[in-house]
Amino acid sequence: MCILSESEINEVRALLDTFWPPLSQEEAKLLIKEEDIPTNESDDKCLAGLMAAGSSSPRAIGMLEDALSAVLEHEAQKVRLVLKLFSTGIGTWILSGYWGPLSQMSVEKREKALLNMARSRFLVSRRSAFHGLKRLLLACIATPHPNPIALAAGYAPKDWGDTIPAEDLKMNKKSTQDVDFIIVGSGCGGAVTAYKLASAGYTVLILEKGSAPKYADFYGDEKTAFASMYERAGLVASNDGSIAILAGATLGGGSTINWGCSLRTPPNVQEEWGFDWCKPGSSKLDKALDAIEKRLSVNTSTIKHNVANAALLRGSEQLLLDVKPAPQNFKNAGTEACSLCAYGDRFANKQAMPITYLQDALATGNCWIQPNTEVVSIIRNPDSGKAQGVRCVDGLTLFSNKGIVLSAGSLHTPCILLRSAVPNPNIGYNLKLHPVTACCALVPPTEKENCVGRQDDIPLLNNENSKFCTLLRGAPMTAACRAGPHPYDALIEVPHTGLGLAFAAITWKNAIDTKRLALRSKRLATFIILQRDSGIGGRVMLDPKTSQPMIKYTLNQIDSNRMKKALATAGKIWEKAGAQKIWTCHIANPIEWCRGQSIQTFENAVLARELTTNNATFFSAHQMGTCRMGTNPRTSVVDDRGQSWEMPSLYIADTSLFPTASGVNPMLTCLALASIVADNIIQDLNSLSHKENQQYRHRRWQRLTFQRQATTLLKTGIAGILILSACSYASRSRRR
Repeated sequence: MCILSESEINEVRALLDTFWPPLSQEEAKLLIKEEDIPTNESDDKCLAGLMAAGSSSPRAIGMLEDALSAVLEHEAQKVRLVLKLFSTGIGTWILSGYWGPLSQMSVEKREKALLNMARSRFLVSRRSAFHGLKRLLLACIATPHPNPIALAAGYAPKDWGDTIPAEDLKMNKKSTQDVDFIIVGSGCGGAVTAYKLASAGYTVLILEKGSAPKYADFYGDEKTAFASMYERAGLVASNDGSIAILAGATLGGGSTINWGCSLRTPPNVQEEWGFDWCKPGSSKLDKALDAIEKRLSVNTSTIKHNVANAALLRGSEQLLLDVKPAPQNFKNAGTEACSLCAYGDRFANKQAMPITYLQDALATGNCWIQPNTEVVSIIRNPDSGKAQGVRCVDGLTLFSNKGIVLSAGSLHTPCILLRSAVPNPNIGYNLKLHPVTACCALVPPTEKENCVGRQDDIPLLNNENSKFCTLLRGAPMTAACRAGPHPYDALIEVPHTGLGLAFAAITWKNAIDTKRLALRSKRLATFIILQRDSGIGGRVMLDPKTSQPMIKYTLNQIDSNRMKKALATAGKIWEKAGAQKIWTCHIANPIEWCRGQSIQTFENAVLARELTTNNATFFSAHQMGTCRMGTNPRTSVVDDRGQSWEMPSLYIADTSLFPTASGVNPMLTCLALASIVADNIIQDLNSLSHKENQQYRHRRWQRLTFQRQATTLLKTGIAGILILSACSYASRSRRR
């Protein structure tokens, strides 16, 4: 547990009160009047929120300490170093160009100091430090309830009262020993693999490192959900902090906390992957996708578009863009509960893994789930080379009779292989993230949903009589627009956005602007630019101290240019849809447009401005490709059947298999690939050539391990010779 010192807490309070400073009652009333907020909206709670200081948010300091405990040690040390620098005059000058401990400055001077960091053109580390602090501390203010930002916005979490949650998944009780297969991970890949193997009569044990929450624990609360169901409490980031990464860490994995958008693998991606079984038309992949869509109740018939999705459809159609309703895996995509799908679905309306394939697997009587069990490495039989078991964090060792399936996701699956010393040089490379930035807008105050098949309005979560739209209303992602004809052009969609995530992402121009934004939040809507990343991608490595995933990722110039074009297109869509104001999420000086101005000015400014992970807010909710599938062991981690090139009986079934980025939300593609891998496993067990195939993999392990050891010895020997030569030369020089 990270405990901040008194000096650090003083600087944190100063920062919190700079990002959200207190106002006098007169200043707060004037701000409400300027924003023309209806009288019934400007109540005492709204005034209290505007007048409160950021440090008054309950548990803001405690949340920061929890956050620093959740992230990697070197990431926490960076934050504490910045706080230490802020506590000294010279340190504050180094960071911001202003002299004096930050906590001893006036609010106005602190604001100028922070903006100086944000606008730093040459010292990227200054800009990165500001961005990290802004993202972290505004989330700490806006996430726990009640808080000043929520009060100013007029938002309160839904009180579910006496509503009855869905029935919890019934776990089978059995000894964890003597099973045919161990599957690591209960997300999309692990769930469908478990179902297929268990249905074929094999006994299966699923190990899930996250917890198995009850439906009654899904309160629709941002703080609780991130702390309990997201990897590192939602604070995973690239090693330079430039891109925030959201990943599930609970029973059902990403399917439990994703946004319900269920898009098939595009035909161009199937062609690009090139395997015989995934060619578009009537391939194994297409048949698997058909079966999965049916099981997950994927549909468009129940969709009711909220304001942002209706605007995306309306504006895109006027621009003659390729836009369509996005299929959903909600049984009813028009209910109020869909709006909280990222925090767990209390009523099991979203057809996530716990109520579909995990439930089906358990129903066979051949499957068992063990939550709160993190796998460290694979146990390899030294004689046959086969994967025969796993070692867990708590020292537990488990064995299987027939094989191991890794479905821990693109962050953890490569780390398990690396900790197992699998001698494949491709492990962890080819990371694809679908990097995302946003185009935000203010819609007219009387804007209402233009919904497909709508019979009545979905009530607002905070005020059923209000005609203002809100960040949390209805199914979040019910439309998708292709920004251009190229296979790697971006997708424009609508995100799920709670207050904490929204204020962490949006540009902080100054304190008053942030308070205005809170007052306008019921009119705030967002498009995201989801880029299909090209090139070599990033990399997942082991953190030197904890052996947990450490992520290296940089947006390449080609993808940056495509994102800029899509960002400009998103602005034009908003303009056609009737938005009053549009702005980008650049860290400093966002590009803005207001009704009455030429949209061409906005487009030109976006295309001329640099868009990199160092000067704009970037997120990712999709991780792919770190154990890519292929037909050549020199360029892939597993073969085209999902089996490790070096370790017999070790299979992978998750998004890490993707040879390239899917370009769409990857859930259905992951499920289909895992279904095919499961079929391959069953077929391999019954194949006469399976034994010979295993011997080839065992020999490959031995050969690569020998080569690796020889290379290490050679490097050590050369280094030793160089050191001895240097010492000998120095000795001769002294004698002279």
